[in-house]
Amino acid sequence: IFYNLRKNIPLASGLGGSSSDIAGVLLGMKKLFNINEDMASLASKLGSDSVYLLNKGYAVISGRGDKITPVKSDVKLYALVIWDDLKISAKEGYAGYDAEKKKYDSVTFEAVACLTNLDTKFFRLLKNDLQPYAESVLPSLIKKQKALVKAGAECALLTGSGSAVYGLFLTRAMRNYAYRKLKDKYGKYLIKCNTIR
Repeated sequence: IFYNLRKNIPLASGLGGSSSDIAGVLLGMKKLFNINEDMASLASKLGSDSVYLLNKGYAVISGRGDKITPVKSDVKLYALVIWDDLKISAKEGYAGYDAEKKKYDSVTFEAVACLTNLDTKFFRLLKNDLQPYAESVLPSLIKKQKALVKAGAECALLTGSGSAVYGLFLTRAMRNYAYRKLKDKYGKYLIKCNTIR
């Protein structure tokens, strides 16, 4: 039996494409072959963040993506992602971060508290410590973030280690309005999505 996988997540864009491939294949195998075993330990061996992607919902993730603390929240957020043919590998992004030798304040638990009932302070707390390096090698990221905010996003940040950026919106209608405003400029590089609770 042969199965084909169709992947729509752009490579080297900081969107967890490889990790989600691993999680998707493992979940598919469980269903196709009636496997009842927990796939978490295998997912952890195969790729960073893959254990988290076996499930859905919000979580605080640490380690190499294998230490997961679920966050209870019924908040649904809508997003636009702008990706690019220009790439930053995760290895390069983290090496650039290490070379800067900067320490950033942690806002994780304050942001989690704001997410639970969606205090709008949540959007001001969001940050990505890999962003300064990414912007130094790909200044076009700054323009994309500004375009998302101008179109109505509550905030706009780098995805993972890059090279995509995302903007968050409170409602589907606001997200779709921004999509229509930005579609002519970004075309196939613009993706609509939302969080999964």
